[in-house]
Amino acid sequence: MTKIDINRSTIKNLINSKLLESYQMNKLKNSNKFKTTDIVELDQTIKSKTLDAIYLSDFCYIKDKILYLEIIDSFSHKENNSRIRYIITNKGIEHDLVINCIILIYIIISYPQFNHDIYVTNEDIKFSMCAVKDTIATISNYLSSEVCLSISVFRKQEHIHKLFSTYDYFLDEKSIPLFKSYSPQNLLQKKIYNSFIINSNISLIIGNLNELFFDLDMFSDISSQYFEQHEQDYLQEINIILNNITYKHNIRVLLRKVEIVSFVSTGIVHFFNKKIVLSPIERTAYLKYMADLFENNNNIDVKMIEQNIIEQLPENHNFSLYVSNGIVMTKTHADSGSNNFFVVQDRVFQDSYMAMFDKLWEDNTVRINHDKSQIIDFLNNMSKYSELMK
Repeated sequence: MTKIDINRSTIKNLINSKLLESYQMNKLKNSNKFKTTDIVELDQTIKSKTLDAIYLSDFCYIKDKILYLEIIDSFSHKENNSRIRYIITNKGIEHDLVINCIILIYIIISYPQFNHDIYVTNEDIKFSMCAVKDTIATISNYLSSEVCLSISVFRKQEHIHKLFSTYDYFLDEKSIPLFKSYSPQNLLQKKIYNSFIINSNISLIIGNLNELFFDLDMFSDISSQYFEQHEQDYLQEINIILNNITYKHNIRVLLRKVEIVSFVSTGIVHFFNKKIVLSPIERTAYLKYMADLFENNNNIDVKMIEQNIIEQLPENHNFSLYVSNGIVMTKTHADSGSNNFFVVQDRVFQDSYMAMFDKLWEDNTVRINHDKSQIIDFLNNMSKYSELMK
């Protein structure tokens, strides 16, 4: 798979690299008409007190998807009411499918405290545009997915206002949020989680060990210890569905090896994205039950992720993904200050995340261990290690 090189360059450097790709700007530079003040002003923008930005692009085809991560990282460190809204097209998502899907998840779950949203449109987009309200705007036109033909920088308020208003209207009328956010409580109350687990075909990427694969008693004990009484009623219903229906359905599970190893020493699970710590005795019981469940149910298939799916992404990209017919969701890291779930709203992207899982499932590189018996042995061995910690 393609590697993404992560570096924390400034927005100035990113825009500068774009300008260097541009035929138009190279021509201006050669004729001594190139103005570096445009770059300086964009860099100054990031340092202003409050920003309201819209970024529109043909995300799936642009070469430097890391631009999204760089922009949001710059915005996220600002201690004010800044926000950024992305508009992307659902055309061409199959191009670099795995990278496209994972980067979009990473954007939404990595900065839960920052005011940002991703919107998706059915319209074709053949350019990139960034408009910062009352400040500055840029438009990049592409000759192809690899070649930037020209970049225009607007500094007059009337032009910036017109562009920002146009794309604000486009955002409201021609796009929908890619993800809808739910607190764990809302997810339970609206029966979204129930709808997910009653599906006959479920696929899971377990980035963090969570509420799945607990036996009835331990699930019930955790619910009573860490959740309010009105929440326990919903959880008890889910507990019954999981152990009497879900685990008898066809389930594909991708476990992260490093997460299992970490769990043995820390005991941390993210139970409906609430961070809790299991005792050594509970850890042993949990791993044993999981191993027995996998071994005694042919309908549950499990594989293990032994290396990073995308190399050089930051360490905390161990995302979780829940996929079934009609429902695709992910969640923030429970230690990030937020415990929300995010449900994919766009049908094209729902299908794309299903296709992404299929592609990972069939990955024949050393990244994925396909031997179910080896994985069961590994879980049993880990349970023995956890016993030694009593």
